[in-house]
Amino acid sequence: MPPTKALAYLGARPAGAARVGIPGLAEAWGAWDRRRPFSGDNALIQSALSRSRALRLGAIALASRFTPPGVSALRRSALAVLLGSALLAASAQVSLPFWPVPATLQTLAVLLLGALGGAPAAIAAVALYLAEGAAGLPVFAGGTGGPAVLAGPTAGYLLGFLPAAWIAAQAAGRGLPAQAALLLAAHLAVFLPGLAWLSGFTGLERAWMAGFVLFIPGTLVKTALAVALLRAARR
Repeated sequence: MPPTKALAYLGARPAGAARVGIPGLAEAWGAWDRRRPFSGDNALIQSALSRSRALRLGAIALASRFTPPGVSALRRSALAVLLGSALLAASAQVSLPFWPVPATLQTLAVLLLGALGGAPAAIAAVALYLAEGAAGLPVFAGGTGGPAVLAGPTAGYLLGFLPAAWIAAQAAGRGLPAQAALLLAAHLAVFLPGLAWLSGFTGLERAWMAGFVLFIPGTLVKTALAVALLRAARR
């Protein structure tokens, strides 16, 4: 596929979001549909920027469900970030105590935050979550917290949530094959730094088995579940 056509595909409208039934989302996607046409390569850049703005408006609209009328967009954005960090903390407590890496629902939460809330809100939520854990709040798996966790065997996986949130955001509005591929890529963005860091504690062979191979079935299940939830949200 030529580069210009590939970029045009990446800038495709996140279709169907107006049918979610959440106040404000229809306006967000309506603004997308009313955007002025552009020409040449500049059109591709403007299309991608417009898509990013639409996702950001979608995150604000989601937060509006939890706030009374009259609350500013900035406060709603802040609430979306707070809710995202709370979701990550809650998902960390649903875990199987494997060692050295527990199995949790955090990656599923990251996928949904990115794909539904957009990259800025999702990345901010992950950053806030990591800051809360570093400050000592018991938000990590098993109710742990503190800077020692971010220096321990699972630190690479936790930091991998940041690029994973951005990649997952690119899955919004895609067709089924592209969406599944992007969500799998988001999982890989967690595994790559996770394995690199974990191997320093356990050696590469054990890290590969205990930090990746063991999680392949769960990764496939969580990816399929995320795709199903995203497809349902578009109806």
